[in-house]
Amino acid sequence: MLIYETAGGGHLANARAIQAGLSERHPDIDVFMMHVGQETQSQRIKALYGSYNVMLKSDPRMVKVGFRVLNTINAEALLMPLIPKARHNLEACIRREKPDLIVSVFSMVNHAIMRVLKDLSWHHKVPYLIFCTDLSQGFLKHWVDTEADGFIALSEAAAEQLIAFGALPQQIKVLHGLPVHPAFTRTRTERSEARTQLRLAPDRFTVLVTMGGVGGKNTWRYARDLASSGLPIQVVVVCGRNRLLERRVRRIASRSQVPMRVYGYTDQMPLLMAASDCIVSKPGPGTIAEAIEQERPLLLDAIREPMPQEKGNLDFVVTNGIGDAIEKRNDLVKLVRRYMEDRARYDAVVANMAKLRNPEAVHDLVEYIVSRFPEQSPHTSSLIGV
Repeated sequence: MLIYETAGGGHLANARAIQAGLSERHPDIDVFMMHVGQETQSQRIKALYGSYNVMLKSDPRMVKVGFRVLNTINAEALLMPLIPKARHNLEACIRREKPDLIVSVFSMVNHAIMRVLKDLSWHHKVPYLIFCTDLSQGFLKHWVDTEADGFIALSEAAAEQLIAFGALPQQIKVLHGLPVHPAFTRTRTERSEARTQLRLAPDRFTVLVTMGGVGGKNTWRYARDLASSGLPIQVVVVCGRNRLLERRVRRIASRSQVPMRVYGYTDQMPLLMAASDCIVSKPGPGTIAEAIEQERPLLLDAIREPMPQEKGNLDFVVTNGIGDAIEKRNDLVKLVRRYMEDRARYDAVVANMAKLRNPEAVHDLVEYIVSRFPEQSPHTSSLIGV
């Protein structure tokens, strides 16, 4: 069982990456994707998780307030007793699916699921692993439930943060490299071929702007700045599930002297990244991992102080020399120009990405998960094929 939520797009992306990796390497293992909000059938729980996307669309500064609140109180522990319907439906889902192992890629559900497992007398009999999807330090303390059976971290720095929150060092598996969906690694499309498939100009420096699944507010500003830059570039803008943002960016594209292609939500991210020369994004761990896999330098939104859970991701990028921070309004055009004109700088960033790149990271993650299957579970006497 893979547990995820759609607060942002990263949790679902990580769950799908694990699902695909398991399908490739262990097709005999059934995978159930638990969308927490949907399974609770509770409007209050859905509103709690959905508030993250609402805040991102309206004003990302609100997320910082929410982060401080959530790091002060345990919203799950407070809400679940008040919403017995949600608690009952989560238990019903787990009873129905009878998982032999559970992996959570979402921080704000671990307390609730752990209580369900205890009530079912499945605690420690059904291993519960928490995959912390943040790259460095500064994330929510709810990534740690001290009664979990194990933790997966993306870096030594993230592991240190998990330990500070109460995880034991021997419980933590640190991955080498950042796992991405196998679609990003199965076949690496050459830049020229990707541009041909997308009908982009083959010889123009290409900037991809993608600010997350709900479309960050600065997407519009960056599209506008690039449209008026006068640079000999072409721009691809992905607006995610934000219809209003997509309409606003399309208006910019219609007047832009710089060729601009606009997408809403798309499943062509591997191809779009392959076609690009650099990627403008917020410091989400998923986009960073995918950019490393494609070896495309990153320009990360830091005009306003990043959300607390993403500041460590920004530090990771800058410290490892795989991109730059956009700290002022006019930084973006300057940074794009520098990457266009300073080939040595561009090549150095790509070389740093190559050092971090591990195309097998998702399969390493999958094999670790499989290694944690119990020989016996409350439901089966053995696991065939594991």
